[in-house]
Amino acid sequence: MYYQGNKIVNLAILILLLLFVSCNKFKKFDAKEIETIRFNSQNYSQSIIGDHNYWQLYSQMNDTIRSWVNHGIGNYVYWDTLINYQIDSVFCINNAKDKIIASVMLPYIGEGGNSDVIIYFYGVKIYGQWYFFDGPAMVLPRERYQQDIHSPLSFDKLKQIATWHIYRHYLKKNQYGEWVINEQFFASLDNYDAYNFRFTTQESWDESWLKLAGENWQKARK
Repeated sequence: MYYQGNKIVNLAILILLLLFVSCNKFKKFDAKEIETIRFNSQNYSQSIIGDHNYWQLYSQMNDTIRSWVNHGIGNYVYWDTLINYQIDSVFCINNAKDKIIASVMLPYIGEGGNSDVIIYFYGVKIYGQWYFFDGPAMVLPRERYQQDIHSPLSFDKLKQIATWHIYRHYLKKNQYGEWVINEQFFASLDNYDAYNFRFTTQESWDESWLKLAGENWQKARK
């Protein structure tokens, strides 16, 4: 009888857990927290380079990707037909004003898709000129975020995800409670060159990114 009672209790607990998981199966974000992170990140970046330069850089990033799409560089040849895209208007710049980390949201609009993508988007300033590169990709199964897996995640949802996984690591509070840049946020760009070799000299670091930029254009559609 005691054993049977335990089985009933365990079954009840299992049902409650299943109901809890079912009701909370989709990843949700605190809208106010997301809004605060985005505001702080953009405001801090603008305080470093100024509003005009901020939006000028954002326009330059958009022009760069449009050029990649038009010239069919790598996978960008598919972006107009199978993938919609949008560069997040929030991006993070370092104190030296020579490195940027942003994100590009890529909802898949082709048939049969069940996931979307966010890619890191890097900018480095070398000899006074900005160069842009795509970085690691986050693949996002739609079933984690919404009921309908056949419809792409909205840009608003993708911005929330990018904010939580990328931008919230940009700033931290110092001992005085002031927002400052988390230097570890740029570690992948500060400590490694374009080919993931450890940083040795500034000259070799610069040359690695210039070399990668040249290789990317060699992939252009003939």
